[in-house]
Amino acid sequence: MKRIFICVVVVFIVFSSKTFAEIILDAKIISIDKASDTVSASGEVVVIQELNNNIRELHCEKIEYNGKTKELKLIGDSMIKEPTGEIVWAKSAIIDTKLKNAIIRALKVVLTDNSKIRAEIGTKVGEIYTFENASYTPCKESSCVLPLWDLAAERVVYDVKKKAFIYHNVKLRMKGHTIAFLPYFKHPAFGIKRQTGFLSPIINSNNDAGLFVGIPYYIVLDEHKDLKLTPFFNTHNRAFMSAKYRQSLVKGDFTVDGSFLTKAKKRNNTPIEEQKTRWHINTLFKSYNIDNRRITLKIDRVSDVTYKMKYPVSDDYYGGIIKRKGTESKFAVDFFDNNYFVTTDSYIFQTPDKDTAPILIPHFNANYRTTDTGSGIAEVNSDVLCLARETSNLPEAAKRMFRTSNNIKWAKEVPVNNVLIDISSGLRLDAYSFDRDNELTQYKAYPILENQISGFLPLSSAMSDKSYRSIWGPKAAVSSIESLSKRKQLNVNEDSVFSSFDDLNIYQINRFGMYDKIENGEKIAAGIENSIYNSERRVINFFIGKSHEIGNRNKGDGKNSTVGRFIIKPSEVLSLRSRFVGVPFVEKIKLLESGMNVEIGKISTGVGYLYDSRINSYRKTSLSQFGLFFGVKMTQYWNLSLSQIINMKKGHGHRNLSRGIFIDYKDECFGLCFGVYTSKYKDKDVSPQTGFMIAILFKNLANIGGGNVKNHIYASTLGKVA
Repeated sequence: MKRIFICVVVVFIVFSSKTFAEIILDAKIISIDKASDTVSASGEVVVIQELNNNIRELHCEKIEYNGKTKELKLIGDSMIKEPTGEIVWAKSAIIDTKLKNAIIRALKVVLTDNSKIRAEIGTKVGEIYTFENASYTPCKESSCVLPLWDLAAERVVYDVKKKAFIYHNVKLRMKGHTIAFLPYFKHPAFGIKRQTGFLSPIINSNNDAGLFVGIPYYIVLDEHKDLKLTPFFNTHNRAFMSAKYRQSLVKGDFTVDGSFLTKAKKRNNTPIEEQKTRWHINTLFKSYNIDNRRITLKIDRVSDVTYKMKYPVSDDYYGGIIKRKGTESKFAVDFFDNNYFVTTDSYIFQTPDKDTAPILIPHFNANYRTTDTGSGIAEVNSDVLCLARETSNLPEAAKRMFRTSNNIKWAKEVPVNNVLIDISSGLRLDAYSFDRDNELTQYKAYPILENQISGFLPLSSAMSDKSYRSIWGPKAAVSSIESLSKRKQLNVNEDSVFSSFDDLNIYQINRFGMYDKIENGEKIAAGIENSIYNSERRVINFFIGKSHEIGNRNKGDGKNSTVGRFIIKPSEVLSLRSRFVGVPFVEKIKLLESGMNVEIGKISTGVGYLYDSRINSYRKTSLSQFGLFFGVKMTQYWNLSLSQIINMKKGHGHRNLSRGIFIDYKDECFGLCFGVYTSKYKDKDVSPQTGFMIAILFKNLANIGGGNVKNHIYASTLGKVA
């Protein structure tokens, strides 16, 4: 039968209804009964409503419009597609002519993330759905197979605008079997960013606090502020609480978090740390560019450095793995413009050995440079530092030190063919006053000449088959740092205590702004960096460089070492990486980090190695650890993984630092991870432990996790080689 289209003009003339001016009706058969003031349409009925460029569609077997009640009645299997993406299936429905309010029977709603709601009857008022005798699940389901889990409730309210679900008398069911009941429950829908409510509980235990359970409560104060409160209930009845407040400012951010744990009852085996109140506080304020200045304030202090290692009270605790020991408090103000910058900052460090932790108040650094006039750029630098610590039990660390360093420098870039030549020359004056335990105060001053010529040649080439392109560049530098008076060896090296070794600092003739690294004499540095790309990704990134001091007048840690790094990913199944100071089998190794990952089919494995010969001088012994990881995908949803970290240094602790085995399940709506772990790490009141970890994920509801795992590993970067 030929279709009859009744559209805007016809409907408007027949019913004189302004609401119908926005609706287009398409059906095979349309009949009009003027006596009862009704219109009926049947046969592949489609109703389309356009609202501000958004489309609402309605498909059904038969539809009736009552001009007296201004209602549409849907008869038979019907489908409504909302402008917001939800799809409603029903056996029958009564809807107003604006298609905003409805009463629907025997319905199913499919949300934008494919979550589903079933109900005997539902009502829709604007963007609020109310369902009676309803169930909700994000899991796959069919007519003959129950979903893995669902929520069944007497009444469910779904707010489309707020993306929130509210349940009354709700049961959590697994394959139709009830496992939990709550008279009231609320959770966000898919895609919600922030909402006030309870977060995933934290479950853990140790000998000093017993079993403790944290119940985090998240509060959205307004669009720019939030607060998280976590009371911990424990079997030893100790008051235990943590809190975190965040605020976004107009030109900055502010965060403060802290915790406290009251002292334990004194017993024979109670550690000293547990016999006092333990706490931590961490605040961070950062301003953005405010009239050419930035401000940073960070306060990070703990009652003792092992507190955050034993208790999950901050971001430093992650699954029992230590991210770092000690704290760093800082205040800094930066002023800058096109030609200058001025930085003044102060640091207060907290380390495992509190008597030797330094305090830097103040540290001042300034730089001014002229614009490039063709004859080069002139710079003026100034750096002042005051350092103090209670005692100095490390031979290379000063107890008190004052240092000022000032220089005038000229630099010019000269292109020669395809090579970029950089020439610089300067005069620097360094002055020191420092003392160590049981030594007299020393005063030193040195005028120093600094000269350097460096060159860089950027190159690009294609491989023979033209599917790979290489971008690389050799570079080299020759420098001379010469004191105008006889200069004695001065080995304080405060920057090596807290600054990581930089792969590229072999080219820096003056490490301005560092605490006290001193270079003297002539130096030649050379290196090359190479990256190879194909049409999909970067396959290889490689750098290696060598710094050599002519005459060996100032031997320092890492100065004459070869440094390098490489990342190789020839295919999607294999990747290798390494970073080193000193080439293995060629010269003394000072730092080596290496790893490899392989993924073939259902099997993934990784190995990693870390060696550090005290480049960071506060570590009293060198570190050598080997990490292993193995995983296998047993089925579509089940995975098995094993990991181990081995201590390679004899006499420096237990050989097996940690090991664990984990089994996890994950599908589109549910996740479960269970593992058993053992750790041999010891540090003051942190003792070796064996425990478990469990984590449960219900999509859109919550993550539930806990255990008494204490994987305290100093070199936490190895764990699972990712």
